[in-house]
Amino acid sequence: MKAFTPRKQTSDEVFKQFVEATRQIADDLNITQKNVNIERYETPTVGISYIAEGISKNYRFTFDLKTWAKGKDVLDGRMSPSLEISYSDSSAPFWVHEDDLKEFIHHPNFISRWAAWGVFNFNLKHNPANLESLFNDMSIRVYGIPQHTSPTIGEAYLLFGGINKYHSKRLLVYKFRHVEPGDKYRSFSYAFLCSHNNFHDFWVFFPNCGGLDSGGANGDLQTIEELISSVKVKVEKKNLDIKYEELESFLKINLVHLD
Repeated sequence: MKAFTPRKQTSDEVFKQFVEATRQIADDLNITQKNVNIERYETPTVGISYIAEGISKNYRFTFDLKTWAKGKDVLDGRMSPSLEISYSDSSAPFWVHEDDLKEFIHHPNFISRWAAWGVFNFNLKHNPANLESLFNDMSIRVYGIPQHTSPTIGEAYLLFGGINKYHSKRLLVYKFRHVEPGDKYRSFSYAFLCSHNNFHDFWVFFPNCGGLDSGGANGDLQTIEELISSVKVKVEKKNLDIKYEELESFLKINLVHLD
């Protein structure tokens, strides 16, 4: 049997990915798209040079993707991205770089995955999620099974049915992003603050219940987001970056046990 050889992407396809990755970075840093500028340069025997810059009151970023072409194919040779985020006049910018993306180039959305990895590491260092502070002395339940559609999605439907019928306050949602260091796979966990007039508030977690980089996980992620959109009370959602292992360890220690 002939070995499968992935189709090589065109420079138009790679540039489209670069634009999508830039939009993701801007969204992650709360920079409006009108404050983002993207430039595209392609030269045979030299390579590509895609450069994006964005600025807001709190952050400034520069994101670039370059190749070192050996011939007329501008995508030939080493492909290297870098991301710089400035956050303080008194500190050096955060910077992350990859010498070569060749081993990732056949992954879907490989540029967005790498960009997410860059911002993820920035947030781990400069905007860390303090779980002890966020959930201090609160009752915690864990629903679903990580990375399994069943029973996770069924339990999500049941939870949101109850929220829509009995929830008495705004719904606070924490959406945790995890990015794997190897293949830059993006997955998500959720926490929902559940309220009822006759009971104490409590948190329900769905750990690692969806992702962006595989079909099944993406379907689960979209279902969770649709359920959140269906809520009748006001929803306040906050996005946070955290290593999944850190969140898992916290939940193992703090979830409600029956003694």
